[in-house]
Amino acid sequence: MNSALRKLRIKFVAIIMVVVAIILAVVFSTIVVISYSNSTTEVYAALDSAISRNAIDVHERPFNKMPDNRAEDTNGEELDEDDSAFDGNVGSADEALLSEGPRFEIGGREPDQSLIPVAVYELHEDGTMTFASNAASGMIADSALAEVADQAFDVPYGHGSIDSLGVFYAKQKRGAETYIAFADERSVSEWQSLAVTLTIIGLATLVLFFVVSLIFSKWALHPVKASWEQQQRFIADASHELKTPLTVMAADTAILKRNSEASIASQSQWVESIEGEIKNMQELVGDMLLLARADGQGEAMPRKTEVIDLSKLVNAELLQFEPVAYERSLDLDSKVAPNVTIDGAKDQLQRLASVLLDNAFKYVNECGRISVQLDKGDGSAVLSVSNSGGFIPAEDLPHVFDRFYRADKARTRTGELSYGLGLSIAREIANIHGGTITATSSEATGTTFTVTLPLQP
Repeated sequence: MNSALRKLRIKFVAIIMVVVAIILAVVFSTIVVISYSNSTTEVYAALDSAISRNAIDVHERPFNKMPDNRAEDTNGEELDEDDSAFDGNVGSADEALLSEGPRFEIGGREPDQSLIPVAVYELHEDGTMTFASNAASGMIADSALAEVADQAFDVPYGHGSIDSLGVFYAKQKRGAETYIAFADERSVSEWQSLAVTLTIIGLATLVLFFVVSLIFSKWALHPVKASWEQQQRFIADASHELKTPLTVMAADTAILKRNSEASIASQSQWVESIEGEIKNMQELVGDMLLLARADGQGEAMPRKTEVIDLSKLVNAELLQFEPVAYERSLDLDSKVAPNVTIDGAKDQLQRLASVLLDNAFKYVNECGRISVQLDKGDGSAVLSVSNSGGFIPAEDLPHVFDRFYRADKARTRTGELSYGLGLSIAREIANIHGGTITATSSEATGTTFTVTLPLQP
């Protein structure tokens, strides 16, 4: 059982962890994708905005698309790589240009403006591109300028990225002019830090769910464990109870076989013994099937309901036990209120009353007292059956309705056959009639079983 429960618990925890992991992966991945998509949209919007401003400074110097990474200014003078890159490392001659060059505007920006660094160039038909400083907020690094110049004329119009350079671009044709704007891929790198953060959160969440699922799996499987143990105990007890009559029948049969030539009349005691044991086994099996039917798939014991006069039913059952009380010198006291009616199954309610009376007679002390009372409570019929003696200890009291339970160590037996199923059946009958059954016991007053059933509306 422990192995089966352990496997079931592992499956329970595994299913929870897989489901939680999938949910977290889907949710967090969606968040990262949305973040990346929003960031990319913002970058493209910044590129489009920069091109739309295209306020090109007439003092800007063109950059020729040359493989040696050199260019000529508008006066035909050759520029070195540092001058053409416009990376801000300029001398005094370029200070005027720097004042007009790329910069961030702090405060008061319009909704379509962005603080994303953007480099804007105008592409010319002669293979040169001019840096538009007034339309830009950044510039291409010297190390990438030559490659940008090589690819700027080849990339298609619209939006895209140049992975080898690690940049996004927007290329547009405005009238006769063609513009291309660049932004660094690091402008959308927030998704990476977000992904790392969500991964850490996800792992921490999985660890937390693992601990919680371990705790809840133990709690959730507790009824399964209890049901399994009860079933195992039921099987063991039933096997034990069936073993005794089978043993007796086997012994009686062996005797009959040894005296096979004798007449049936001379062997009647063995035949009657077998017949009695068969009857006992039929009763036991019938009770077990009755309880099994009550357990099976949540179904209750079948019953045909009708209006039952519980007062007459209890009095009828009392009449059958009066001779027993007389023979054993027991004081049988009954107070049965008239016209107590309920909706129920007559045969099952008779079994309920019979079980309680039989139980009281079995465990009453010698020359003791049995009290039966039926009355109307608050919308309920209340039947109580008490017997003196037969005290049930507090530790045994919660188990008196368990199947095959008998507190033999504490209760005086009178020798009648009992399988310990009567009170279990009584509880099932009370439950399916919408009622309850309880037990109380003390050394001074004895034991009392109380059944509460709803009255007929």
